[in-house]
Amino acid sequence: MRKAKRAGALLLCGAIVCSMASAGFPQVSAEGTDITVTFTLRGDEKHGKDTPHTAYQNWVWDESYTLPAGSTVYDLIEREAKENGRSTQWTESDYGGEYLSACGGLAESDNAAYSGWMFAVNGQGPSVSMSLYELSDGENVLVYYCDDYYSLMGSADDPAVIYVRQSIAGIGAVTTDSRRRIEETREAYDNLGPMQDYLTAEEKKTLTDAESALSSLYGADAADLQAAEQVDRRIGSIGTVTAHSGPVIEEVREEYDALTGNQKKYVDRLAVLEAAEETLLFLQEQGQENFDTIFRETGDALLLQEEKSDWVLLGLARAGKLPENGGQAYLTALRKAESEKLSATKATENARAVLTLTALGIDPRDVDGKDFTRPLTDLSYVQKQGINGPIWALIALSCHEYGDEAAKKALIDSILTAQLADGGWALSGDRSEADVTAMALTALAPYRDTDKAVQAAVEKGVSLLSAMQVGPESPTWSGYGGFADRDGTVNAESCAQVVTALCSLGIDPDADERFIKGDGYGGQYSALDALLAFYTGGGFAHTAYGQTDGLATEQAYYAMTAVVRLKNGQAPLFTMTEIGFAGKEPGEPSTPAAGDGTDVGAILGMTVLCGALCVLMHRKARRA
Repeated sequence: MRKAKRAGALLLCGAIVCSMASAGFPQVSAEGTDITVTFTLRGDEKHGKDTPHTAYQNWVWDESYTLPAGSTVYDLIEREAKENGRSTQWTESDYGGEYLSACGGLAESDNAAYSGWMFAVNGQGPSVSMSLYELSDGENVLVYYCDDYYSLMGSADDPAVIYVRQSIAGIGAVTTDSRRRIEETREAYDNLGPMQDYLTAEEKKTLTDAESALSSLYGADAADLQAAEQVDRRIGSIGTVTAHSGPVIEEVREEYDALTGNQKKYVDRLAVLEAAEETLLFLQEQGQENFDTIFRETGDALLLQEEKSDWVLLGLARAGKLPENGGQAYLTALRKAESEKLSATKATENARAVLTLTALGIDPRDVDGKDFTRPLTDLSYVQKQGINGPIWALIALSCHEYGDEAAKKALIDSILTAQLADGGWALSGDRSEADVTAMALTALAPYRDTDKAVQAAVEKGVSLLSAMQVGPESPTWSGYGGFADRDGTVNAESCAQVVTALCSLGIDPDADERFIKGDGYGGQYSALDALLAFYTGGGFAHTAYGQTDGLATEQAYYAMTAVVRLKNGQAPLFTMTEIGFAGKEPGEPSTPAAGDGTDVGAILGMTVLCGALCVLMHRKARRA
């Protein structure tokens, strides 16, 4: 099993990742024993930058070396260099450990701007430096000078091609002991794809003849051997184990368990599968502890604020952290409102009040005779704020079944009409924005099962969000798993809105494969991982490496609450119909007496998320 020396799990952006990838899966050596590896060293002439490259030279070809267990590629190179009087030079790597910067008088950048020494194990390039790669028994090590990485990869000099050639040449007389080499050679050959054409017909025939001979040796067990080989390949496909590797590992385990007893005895990589399962469990436990800590610390920090905004109050109430009568000052301020319309042009002011009051257990339809839900049923008023108005009006009216069905249908139609060709939404223009798209999906979520038009719109929106998520093909080199604003900046608020929308739709933002993206180097990041990457200690930054931002913190908090509710099997963020008002049954209006302190403690712990979602509404309202 290939591994970085003393490299354990790495905490990255709230997601823990541990490399379990290996090509060939050689035997893991016990402590204190020796290992044997094969070594190839391919150099080049020192022709300089102005002279074209002609051919690489085999300085050492497929030689066997025995080393103490725990040796690294560094130790192997130094062993060969000492025995043959070859000079070497090592340089500290920016990514940890040391890399070979010169060997045999040939140094990096001698032949081209980016020429230098690289290495591969069993035909694959490890993700750690030479001095950190701990060798295992039976591995094939290639250290090679590369004039031009892009022209070398995919050519006859590709390390994967060289490995297959050496493996075929090393098969020799076929015995039952040849099984492992033959199976691994076949797997490596199949993985070559178009590069198979670089092998000669004789080399290919050698491999197929060896497979036929091996099958004959096993006789009646040949079919069982083939079944075991398929499972071994599936184990090898697990690759880098991250906290999101559960589905593939579970599938491989099921395939292994389905084998017969006789088939299982031919599976060579069971130890690798078991190690992957142990690593997955460790990563998931650590990831949950990390999430729990961030969620708790953020809530505690918000609770300590002397002056709490409506967004903070809403978030804390839905998280069950607001003390009894904690919303009294907010209610007192709203009682001073001169009319039911809290703003002449911004319906989000009313929507925010309706959501917050509902979360506090206060009926927004009768606050000293004022009904703050009524303006949200006036489409002409709501649309003064652009698409932001209908989105949040629908979220607010739907949270406790306020307003009549006709008003909500008008809001739904307004939102559907504003959907862009690619399936998303934007405050203006024809370029979809991740956060606006997410908010629209949150608003439509309660109606997707009863309205086919809504269902189709939601499916398009979800597909677009998946495509907008930052991955290895994205133009940005950071923020993997995250979401950017219309200017291309990955930020906490966009991530929070997507996480919240997914939870509203019953989609796990930490497990759904559509919302887990790789970084091209073995790492995998979910939408939730990306959000947690902005944590600063008690709060969240707007952008990477920034300072704690109030709006980002409030939005991230309610998004995390949405995740908690989803994991606990509770109703979505804005489904608050279970909340009763001042001793009344859920859905029954009530009129709080003037000066009466509403018992918000009675509703603590009911629903976690609703309060925080209003944060983005505030920022979007300012932009509209």
